Amino acid sequence: MNAYVAGIIFGVLIGVIAVVSSSIRKKKFDKNNVHYDERQLLIRGRGANYGFITVIILNMIYALFFYSVTVDIVSPQLVIIAIMFLGILVDVVYCVLNSAYIMVGQKVKSWIALAVVVIMCNLYAAISNADDIDLASRYMNGFFINVSICVLFTGILIAMVIRMLLDKRGDANEES
Repeated sequence: MNAYVAGIIFGVLIGVIAVVSSSIRKKKFDKNNVHYDERQLLIRGRGANYGFITVIILNMIYALFFYSVTVDIVSPQLVIIAIMFLGILVDVVYCVLNSAYIMVGQKVKSWIALAVVVIMCNLYAAISNADDIDLASRYMNGFFINVSICVLFTGILIAMVIRMLLDKRGDANEES
């Protein structure tokens, strides 16, 4: 067994251990009732609607006006994936800015830490795949996926920080 296979097996093993221990901890120690309230569910539905409409409109604009011009410069897969990530970003940012992004009773800081971890991991993967850049290639490579995920989660992180600062400012105004 070479080092690569051992690394894959070790990584999967660590992942399984983390998931199992997390679920055991949640069942034993997490007694608070976390849920989405009705207002949050309505906002999340409206956010998904806005994200879907964004994807449809951007796909139509790309297909009607830009496909023939950019097909030799940029891979169509790259554009479609970027449009999909923009739709997800519209949905999540709408939910975050309307306070419908986490369940009632959850902590915002743990979600911010998760977003930072995702950004750092994908940034590292993008840097390690940077030699594989070819805009006009007919396939998606790891670099563009990692950069897209990095941009998506950076947008989500910025929205979360803005929401957190707005909540703190609102709390300060209520106290005075």
